[in-house]
Amino acid sequence: MMLLTTSRESSKNAKLFAKKLAALIPDSLYLTRGKKGIKELVEIARLKGYPRICIVTSNQGNPSLMRFIDLNSVKWNWAEELKIKGVYLSREKQKANSTQCTKELQKLFNVESDEESVFKIEKQENQILFKKGNKILIKIKLKE
Repeated sequence: MMLLTTSRESSKNAKLFAKKLAALIPDSLYLTRGKKGIKELVEIARLKGYPRICIVTSNQGNPSLMRFIDLNSVKWNWAEELKIKGVYLSREKQKANSTQCTKELQKLFNVESDEESVFKIEKQENQILFKKGNKILIKIKLKE
């Protein structure tokens, strides 16, 4: 459960990536960034009950970085940062209501793992995969 958005003036590819992620991370929301600053994003996330924000930035038209912000009722702080080498997005439209994943990925994406779910988030070497059964919906290749 988190709020996903992009950096200001981001590419179409970064926006599409953030939207697809929001659809596959249960109870998450994509928010068009526009001219909103970090403080405004934090206020919106708090009002909507999201304890985490993910900001996708782009470089040369492609997603290049995911920066996470953790919130509590009083303050916020920068958390993890994932440097992206490349992204694969399936053309299929999917919406996950629940997902299976490891404790590490539960913390990163702020989700509860449901062993009954057909949607999975897996980390394999330098990539994170969002899958439905054996079909890959999103592949995020990470920089080492």
